[in-house]
Amino acid sequence: SNGNLSSISPEAHILFEAMTKYFFRSVFPQHVVLKLFDAYMLEGRKILFRFTVSIMEECYKKLRNTKKNKHQKNS
Repeated sequence: SNGNLSSISPEAHILFEAMTKYFFRSVFPQHVVLKLFDAYMLEGRKILFRFTVSIMEECYKKLRNTKKNKHQKNS
């Protein structure tokens, strides 16, 4: 990706705008959103699935560690 949105298809531009305006920008820093979009342009939809699974795994780890720490404090 050369960072020039004018060189991509109109459909991809619309998708990028929607992703950044309505979801990812409100949750992730801009550099993460741009890397995700770049990967999406290279690999297609499957990258969104992989990204979602990795976010869920990280949330699970944090939740598990929080629960473990809470249990240790109560012991």
